[in-house]
Amino acid sequence: MPIVAPKDSSKNLVTALAWCFIALSVFGCFVGLVQTIVLNTVFDDPKFNAAFSGAHLPGGFPPYMTFVMAHWGAFAAAFLAVSAFTLIASIGLLKRRNWARRVFVVLLALGIVWTLASTLFQIATYSPIPLPPEVARGMPDLQYVMIVAMIFGAVWSIALSVLFGWLIKRLLAPDIVAEFRR
Repeated sequence: MPIVAPKDSSKNLVTALAWCFIALSVFGCFVGLVQTIVLNTVFDDPKFNAAFSGAHLPGGFPPYMTFVMAHWGAFAAAFLAVSAFTLIASIGLLKRRNWARRVFVVLLALGIVWTLASTLFQIATYSPIPLPPEVARGMPDLQYVMIVAMIFGAVWSIALSVLFGWLIKRLLAPDIVAEFRR
């Protein structure tokens, strides 16, 4: 006997998607706000900023890490802005605003690009940080742990990209588009 989806399955999908992203973006706004406050109060010290400007970092740090550490205030502010924008779009999606559906398609597509690009970047730039010999002697070889973690990360990013692709397909489906025209 074939399984027949209920008529309001698209409505349930959109509602569930909206609530999931409302919860995630509220949490993201909270994290972004705390990061921004901490970075602008606790770590707002010229000595701290000089220490992480790149000149004082150990030689084993890759150049992109020195860039991130030198500009992490901007990264925290961008994270807060994206979370707030996603919250607004999620509420619009819950209220069945067509602009929010379109924004979500773009956000999910950007999520696919970001996820796959960051995974490829991680794989391409992987190099173990060299430890001083006296420290390295007492530690197990973590290279295999890192390789397993990168494989898990790649599988996770592919799964997340497939999910986002499926959500894009559903948000562009005629039954959901019609729901946003009411």
